[in-house]
Amino acid sequence: MNATLTPTLLDPFEHETTFDENGRTLSFAPRGFELPLHDLVRLLSFDLVGAIPKPLGKLKESLSLGSNEGPASFASAFYQVGPSVLAITTEIEEAKGSHRVLELLGLAEDLRLRINMTLPGGEALAKLGAEEKAALEAGRSLGQVRVWGNETGLVSTTRRALARQMRGTGLETQVLSRSAEEPIYEAPVTERLSLDVFSDNDLRVTAHLLELLKGMAAEGALTRAARQMAASRNRVRRKGSIVSYAYETHRAGTGVLHIRRREVEAGAERPGLVRTFVIAGLRGGARLRIRDLGGRAHAEYAGTRESVAAIRAALLATLGGRA
Repeated sequence: MNATLTPTLLDPFEHETTFDENGRTLSFAPRGFELPLHDLVRLLSFDLVGAIPKPLGKLKESLSLGSNEGPASFASAFYQVGPSVLAITTEIEEAKGSHRVLELLGLAEDLRLRINMTLPGGEALAKLGAEEKAALEAGRSLGQVRVWGNETGLVSTTRRALARQMRGTGLETQVLSRSAEEPIYEAPVTERLSLDVFSDNDLRVTAHLLELLKGMAAEGALTRAARQMAASRNRVRRKGSIVSYAYETHRAGTGVLHIRRREVEAGAERPGLVRTFVIAGLRGGARLRIRDLGGRAHAEYAGTRESVAAIRAALLATLGGRA
């Protein structure tokens, strides 16, 4: 969810596209903060996925961001949308402003998208330019819409469908000037770690990640036993290749694990295997994303100092991390 994390590998399946081709900051209609996020998930899922979201769980925490930042309220909710898509909503209240984030993982084969909306406050508000302040005075929020993927046709189709649905829900966007900067939530600590001996056994990796979810459950939230909530597979023929996709969603502790696997069964496409493991709902507002690209795996994770230290220890102990 943290927009400051950048890829550690040149990944041909993670090309980033924004609503504006130059990546300029957007302002969203007031409905972006008026509409409950679970309603937004339902409305967008109808057109983008063609399925009704199934709630998987939710949590709310009070985070300590440090002596200079003060406390923050962090809330997440998770939904399974059809057989392959995991939707994650996040709401954060901090001194720098209010943030809303909607993510869809496993969309249209190997796509994922994220909508960031922020109402800046405090010092962040004082630093804004006249155009951004005028948008906020009109009740609009600031942010960005991003889609990651490799297939140009799928990306374009998804962007058009999303733009249509956003207009239909009253969430129209306006492109701001080049000088306007996107306000984002920055987790207290972010780290990257190389997983030099990352297992090629999906079952083993899944078991370790579910143990991490159970061991880092958020305090005060409802915890659940490990359970697979969805799984799907499909095969695609294109450009002389046969590519298989597999998706799984698991629930454990107070969070969820989403797995995507892309494997070239025949043809010259490279890399032959791409695996992605995403965990949300860890204690301390933490997130973990592992990307295994052709046998080279890296982990990106963020959260409070304590949660990041716990994730690092788990990666070093069980998933091939290098100190």
